Amino acid sequence: MIGPDVGSIRAAVVLEAGESKGFPFRLNDSGRMRLRLNYWRGSIPNLDCDAPPKGLKLLTSAAFTIE
Repeated sequence: MIGPDVGSIRAAVVLEAGESKGFPFRLNDSGRMRLRLNYWRGSIPNLDCDAPPKGLKLLTSAAFTIE
């Protein structure tokens, strides 16, 4: 994904139970792709995005095609 010119968020986002949030992104190629999301429970004020926290969970979308 390409970020800064599309609305990249360079920090963790904390959502309350039942809350949703949109994350704009742009794909710069065509083909079969998937989206991946790393998440965890709880707020981590001093999160280092280069060293994800223990207990990290991963969600992967179904494959989709971009033409």
